[in-house]
Amino acid sequence: MSNKQSHYLQFDFILLFMLFAGVSLLAIYNAQQLEQYAGKNFVVLQIFWFAVGAGIVALIQLFDLEQLYKISLFCIYFWGFAIGRSPCESGKHCADN
Repeated sequence: MSNKQSHYLQFDFILLFMLFAGVSLLAIYNAQQLEQYAGKNFVVLQIFWFAVGAGIVALIQLFDLEQLYKISLFCIYFWGFAIGRSPCESGKHCADN
């Protein structure tokens, strides 16, 4: 069995993502012109979060697929246990506790 990883990039997905990112930045910029939040630049913040997300995606792609399966099972069991132990599990409202 070969341990080579495919470094094939699907440029259509990259272009589609860039199109959606551009449209969302344009929408945020236009909404920001209403001056409801004067002094805050949400476009720069959105670009920052796009960069953080791209970094997380790049980090995940460094892992082997089998390692990701093992991590995902751990996360599913951990979050399932955490949600199952939540104080709101009995049907009461959390504010009542």
